Amino acid sequence: MQFLFIPLFILFSLSAHAQPLDLVEAWRLALENDTRYQSDLHEKRAADTLKAQGLAGLLPDFSVHGSFTHSDSDRFNKYETRSYGVTLRQPLIHPERYFHYKKTGFQAEAGGVAFAISAAELKLRVAEAYFDLLAAADQEALLLAEKGAVARQLEQARAMQAGGLVDLADLHETMAVYQDVLSRITEAASTRRIREGNLHKITGVPVSGLYALSESALFDLPELSLEDWKNMALKHNLTIRYREFQLDMARQDRNMAASRYGPTVEAVFQYRDTNESTHYRGAEDTIASAAVQMNWPLFSGGSTRARVKETRAMIDRYLSDLEGARREAEHRVSEAYANIEGAVARMKALAEFLHAAEVALESVARGVAAGIRTPVDVLDAERRIYDTRNRLLKARYDYVVSHLALLFHAGVLGDDDLETFNRMLAPAIKE
Repeated sequence: MQFLFIPLFILFSLSAHAQPLDLVEAWRLALENDTRYQSDLHEKRAADTLKAQGLAGLLPDFSVHGSFTHSDSDRFNKYETRSYGVTLRQPLIHPERYFHYKKTGFQAEAGGVAFAISAAELKLRVAEAYFDLLAAADQEALLLAEKGAVARQLEQARAMQAGGLVDLADLHETMAVYQDVLSRITEAASTRRIREGNLHKITGVPVSGLYALSESALFDLPELSLEDWKNMALKHNLTIRYREFQLDMARQDRNMAASRYGPTVEAVFQYRDTNESTHYRGAEDTIASAAVQMNWPLFSGGSTRARVKETRAMIDRYLSDLEGARREAEHRVSEAYANIEGAVARMKALAEFLHAAEVALESVARGVAAGIRTPVDVLDAERRIYDTRNRLLKARYDYVVSHLALLFHAGVLGDDDLETFNRMLAPAIKE
């Protein structure tokens, strides 16, 4: 018996001229339109400026100053004072600024890693939204096909009940199955619309059509062992790298705090010209000076000691966060690997079960023709087939998303990986 499967383009086509959206194109649209990614991009650009800001504290500070004063007195005639000058300050020994400069370097690096996490997450979010939508579309398509099959059985049941071949209970049961399918179609359509909105939110464009997974796509187990993937994650996981930079920054905070116990030394060069005119004479004075100034704080109310204790506690915190990130990476890799293994096993088992169910349906159909089975038996057999097909499709999508998650948590998800999974999609259906 042949089953009708409604193509995805019927469910998604909103325009006769709309082109289906593949996975890579969806990702490229998301790069331009996803607000979370754009926000992280601007934050990364801000982080890129931090190192220059830190370096500025170690470089000379040059300033120009000037003043003009006009005075009028009851005892004397009015007089004026003009003054201008320049000052150059150069830190010679300033450990706090030096450690702050080192911290800004780690901050800039951390900003780059945070953006890399955002970019990798965008790939994963796009893929999850894309395949979630495909799964919802397939669910709706299968239910619509099931509706047609149930409608045919309902028509047959009515004819057989009129001829006295089946009782009224069988007819009512067939009608109940038909109503159940209608309710599930409504639910599936709602789920599809919600998932269309999710993909629209990320890509910034309405969904007009999608590609489907090719029937010839291969679903193999990962070539590397689970231990290899765990080791890869410990080396390349982006969250681990980010936590390492947080720890480096905390250590520089500790160094900055401890440096306040020591002195600071700076060279100061000044030039000032003053011109003063009064009621009886004018005066002009020019001063050029060079000095080395030292400042050594002896007591600051205990704030330096408290700050050092605070930074040491923060180092312990980030050490814990780093260890947590390592454990989380190993767990996520193990979870994704297990999901891939499970999806492959499910696909194999469900494919065999689907074949057996289709053979069983043919036997049931012959039984109905022979008068020993009823349309209700056919409905049960058909429902097993549609349910199995839906579970088989879900296993295929779970495989793809789990494989992308494995690459993401291992820290090696790249643009070429999206291209690889994009090639698993079937060619677009032309209208």
